[in-house]
Amino acid sequence: MKRLLTTRQLCDELQFSRTMLWKFQKQGMPYIRMGTKLLRYDFDDVVKWLKERSVLKDESSREYSQEAW
Repeated sequence: MKRLLTTRQLCDELQFSRTMLWKFQKQGMPYIRMGTKLLRYDFDDVVKWLKERSVLKDESSREYSQEAW
């Protein structure tokens, strides 16, 4: 079963601001639109997307690359 997170939950989990999340969405980060305004994120898909772009260095230590900003 997919682990779907709200915007706030994903920001808390990855320690990103909402602004950073919005910038990643503009760059193609995967999300699911439910209705007109409601967004959900599949945590595994997002982590995979971040790793492919070298944004996520080490998932366990939650260190992120500044280059993606």
